[in-house]
Amino acid sequence: MQPTRHLSRLLLAALLAIVAVASPAVWAARLTDAQRAEIAQIRAFTLTDRFVDKYLAAQADPDYPVAALAGMLVGTDDDEDDTEYDTDADGGDEYDTDEGNADEDDDAQPQSTAQWIDAIEATPGAADFLAGHGLSVRDFVLGRSMLAFAAFLQAEQQNPDLFEDDEVGGIDLDLIVSPANMAVYLRNKDKIHRTMMEAGRRQLRSHEKSRWSR
Repeated sequence: MQPTRHLSRLLLAALLAIVAVASPAVWAARLTDAQRAEIAQIRAFTLTDRFVDKYLAAQADPDYPVAALAGMLVGTDDDEDDTEYDTDADGGDEYDTDEGNADEDDDAQPQSTAQWIDAIEATPGAADFLAGHGLSVRDFVLGRSMLAFAAFLQAEQQNPDLFEDDEVGGIDLDLIVSPANMAVYLRNKDKIHRTMMEAGRRQLRSHEKSRWSR
């Protein structure tokens, strides 16, 4: 299977913003105060085994509100395909592409972490669902972002040619993911992949059901 070379719009925007960390002048010129604060929150988030367990329990819950919490998934905004982050039988990273199923409402989706938090909090029942699993909306969004960045970093380390230089701007993902956070991700990687694979299938089924019911 040929790996995709696309990142989601949200994750790519965040990754590009992180470049400024290495250059104060660029940081000041290109980021607003709100963007600086947002990126700093993601970088400062501390992953723990307990958080991962809560996060995965929420993902595995049959009542998981897919429509409300489906933002910030690893994938593509390309008009030609939808891409789902997956793992093969040996636990290696790969991307499955479903041709011709682009999200028609993509342009209307929130494009920042703060907007995702606001959108979830504004959705009836979404915050209560997370609270039932011991998660705040903020921790869910920031933790999900950190897990995604950790997955990207490991993929880059294992397959340096996975991402084209002009797509990630030569970003050092170590600027986002601390060694401690990476250690938590690696320690829980297998169960994260198993749970997220099933969550992805459930979300895909929900998406298809929603499309056909229109």
